[in-house]
Amino acid sequence: MGSPMSSFLESMPPEWADDLREKGDAEAAEPIDVLLAGSPFPRQEARRLVSPVHHVRADAPPCLLVHGDSDALVPFSQSEQLRDALRAVGAQVELVTVPGADHVFLGADPMPQIRRGAAFLSEVLKTAAPQEERIG
Repeated sequence: MGSPMSSFLESMPPEWADDLREKGDAEAAEPIDVLLAGSPFPRQEARRLVSPVHHVRADAPPCLLVHGDSDALVPFSQSEQLRDALRAVGAQVELVTVPGADHVFLGADPMPQIRRGAAFLSEVLKTAAPQEERIG
């Protein structure tokens, strides 16, 4: 497995990574800086606006958070904070820890998490879908 930065660069659209490399700052780039590049908002306000924990509300849709415990880019504690904030307002949330997985599940088989996500979404949509009335 490569360095955390190479994982980050490999996880973004190729044109973004190429742009960072051309500017000569790819190795110094922080993910949040890439996300906020060109934002019209002051840095602290922009960071707040893109942070999911600042958008938590009681009527949030059910959330499945899946996070590798070896993620070198996004601290696992961020998923714990989001889970705790959602629970505090009574929203439905589940946090799944993927042992040994880095960012975008590098170092782990992603298929179990894809199946878990599909099953979660299927269950949420099934319970949210209105029952069709049968005309007979």
